[in-house]
Amino acid sequence: MPRMWKSRELIRLLSKKHSARIISQKGFHLKLRVTGSNGVTSTATIPVRKGRDVTGTSLHCIERDLAPSLGEGWLRREG
Repeated sequence: MPRMWKSRELIRLLSKKHSARIISQKGFHLKLRVTGSNGVTSTATIPVRKGRDVTGTSLHCIERDLAPSLGEGWLRREG
């Protein structure tokens, strides 16, 4: 079973380890932009709800959106 992530943990991981920048926030959705070591820039939207886990479907979409910058399966390697 894959690891469950809180939105705060995921944002912290992306900000500190992968130098993600916050682009905007609208309501419960935060947009982050990541530039990978290959020079490719990707953007992902992360749902931010205090104390709740990010659902499996949302994690899959975030992983897919950032794969061009961070490589396939980057989230599974972190977890």
